Amino acid sequence: MNPRTPSFPMPGTYAIIQINLHELPKLHNAFASLNLEDVPRGKKYLVCMGDPIELPLVDSQWCRYSVSFIGNTLRPEEPEAGIESNMVVPIFPCAVDGRPQVTPSPPLPFRDCYHWYGFEMGVCALGRRDRYPLNTAPQLSVADKMKIDKTFASDRRCIFSHQQNIQATSAQPISSTPPPSEEPRSDGGIEADHESASAGSDRSSYLDLPGLLGFDRNTDLRLASQVPLVKLWPDPENHLSAETIPDPRGFQKEAQNAQL
Repeated sequence: MNPRTPSFPMPGTYAIIQINLHELPKLHNAFASLNLEDVPRGKKYLVCMGDPIELPLVDSQWCRYSVSFIGNTLRPEEPEAGIESNMVVPIFPCAVDGRPQVTPSPPLPFRDCYHWYGFEMGVCALGRRDRYPLNTAPQLSVADKMKIDKTFASDRRCIFSHQQNIQATSAQPISSTPPPSEEPRSDGGIEADHESASAGSDRSSYLDLPGLLGFDRNTDLRLASQVPLVKLWPDPENHLSAETIPDPRGFQKEAQNAQL
C-alpha cells in the first residue's frame, strides 16, 4: 500500500473518534469559504467500528461507518420507554449478571466498559495516512459481534412488550406488529440501530444516513452536514483512561451542533 493512501479499520475494531469539521475545506471546495477557526473540536469517544456503509475506494479520503458507542457505566435507564440499566453488553473483564460478555483481542485497555443498547449511529470517518494497525488494535471476533446483535435483538422485544402493556393500560390502540426478530447477520456486522432509539428520546439525535442510490462520493461531501465527520485513532490507551471515557450521549449533542 502506498503510505499516502488512506487506510480504514476493519469492522469490530475498537477505536477513538472525534468530530472534526476542520478537515472539510481540505476535502471539498464547497466548504472552502467556511471559517472554522473558532469551532472547537469535540471530545474523544470510545467506539466499536461496525460495518462500512460502502466499501472505500483505493484513494478514498473518508468512509461512512456505523459505530457502537462504549460507556464506562451501565446504560442510563428510561423507564417510560422500557429501557433498563442492564441493557448493555459488558466487555471483558467487566461482567453483568445475566448478560453475555465479549472479549476483544488484544484486550481493551480499560476495565469498566459496556456496549450501550440503542447507541449506534452513522459517522463519516477520515482515512489515516499511515497503515491502520490490524494486529494491535482491539478487535471483536465474528462470534462476539453476533452475540451483541442477538442480545440487543432480545432487548428490543422486551421494550416492545413493555410499550404494548403501556398502551393497553392507557386504552390506546395497540399495535399488533412486533419488532423484527433481527437475527444476527451471517457476517457478524453490528447493525446501525437507528430504530432502537427509545420512544422518550429525541429522534433527531440519531442522525440518518443518506441513501446510497444517486450518491456521488467524489463530488458530494455535503453528507457531512447529516453524518458527523470524524477523525480516527487506533490506540485508545493513548487518548483516554478508564475514568475519562465520555458519556456517549455527549456525542449526540455534538453531532447536532456540528450540522452545517
